[in-house]
Amino acid sequence: ASAGIRGAGMKTAFGVITVLLALAFSAVAQPGPDDLWTQYRDAAIEADQQGRLLDAEKLLRAALALAETFGPQDKRLALTLNNLAVHCDGQGREDEAIAYHKRALALSQQLVPPDRDLTISTLNNLAMLYSHRGKDGEVEVERYYRKALELAQSAERIEPDRLERIL
Repeated sequence: ASAGIRGAGMKTAFGVITVLLALAFSAVAQPGPDDLWTQYRDAAIEADQQGRLLDAEKLLRAALALAETFGPQDKRLALTLNNLAVHCDGQGREDEAIAYHKRALALSQQLVPPDRDLTISTLNNLAMLYSHRGKDGEVEVERYYRKALELAQSAERIEPDRLERIL
C-alpha cells in the first residue's frame, strides 16, 4: 500500500511541477505592455511600408491605446501620436494629423527630461502640414519652423544634418 501511495504522490508532484512549469512558460511567452507597444509600432511601420494602410492605422491605434496607459510623461505616447499624425497626413487627413501633432508637441515639451529631438521633429511636422495650406498656413509655418530652429540652436551641439532638416 505504501508503494501505491508513494507512486500516487510522485504522480501528483510531477503533475504540480508540470502545471507550474507551464504557467511559468506562458507568463514568459506573453509580452508585457512595453514589448506589445514595440510590436504594434514595428508592425504598423511594416504594414505602412507594404501599403497595407488600414492595417497600419489599426496597429497605430492599438499602440496609442496602450501608450495612453503609460501616462503623459512616457515618451512613447508622444511618439505614437506623432506616428499616427504622419500616417493621417499621408491619407490626406490634415486636420486630424494636425490635432495629433499638437497633442504630441504638448506632451514632448512636458517630458522630464525634455526630448529636444522629438519636439523639433514634431514642430517640423506641424510646419510641413501647414505649408500644404499655402497662404492660409504661412503664419503657422513660420511660427513652427522658428520654434524648431530656436530649439535646435539652443542645443549645446547641433548636428549639421538635423539643422539642415529644420532649415
